[in-house]
Amino acid sequence: MLEYKQNKRGWSLFSGRKPRLNFKTVVRIPKEFDVDANTSGGSIDIKNLIGDASLHTSGGGIEMDNVEGAVTARTSGGGIRAKDCKGNVEMRTSGGSIKADNIAGTLYGKTSGGHITVQDVNGNTEVSTSGGSINLGTVAGNLQASTSGGSIYASLAGQPTEDCLLKTSGGSVTTKLSLASLESKRSSIKGQLNAGGPTLKTRTSGGSIHINSI
Repeated sequence: MLEYKQNKRGWSLFSGRKPRLNFKTVVRIPKEFDVDANTSGGSIDIKNLIGDASLHTSGGGIEMDNVEGAVTARTSGGGIRAKDCKGNVEMRTSGGSIKADNIAGTLYGKTSGGHITVQDVNGNTEVSTSGGSINLGTVAGNLQASTSGGSIYASLAGQPTEDCLLKTSGGSVTTKLSLASLESKRSSIKGQLNAGGPTLKTRTSGGSIHINSI
């Protein structure tokens, strides 16, 4: 455990006030290690780890790079980024964006105040935002994406294994996929992907729907 304390010798002799201090802690551990990190006033950055990680901060961003294991990241005041992770990833933020790139596992992402960008996920994906757009590139597996304040762009890498939903209340929906027959309605399009199977539902209350062939 690391703990910082400020004693009287560090106070200003003129004002009697505590000086403003900024700390950056760098911890080097064995590559195979489980991590539980918690801070109230800064960012968290982990790299090159084999093991599970639980990360929480109330005042900064979180970055995860090259982690092999289950990861949970939560922040109330910043963005979250995950890259080159092998394992299930969960990301929650109340005040920032979410970015995920090259995830070999399931992905869950939720933000109340930012955009979501996802690229190359080899597993089920569930993402939602109340205040931004969603960009999903080359996603395999089941897909659930919703936003109340932006547009959705999605590219499906292959045939979904379960029903998928793309939903927005404040923008358009654009998807790239292999097309078969389609049924068009006022605010949604439903049809077969490839040779048929699970259903892809695209819904919007305030924009247009675009379907493009890969």
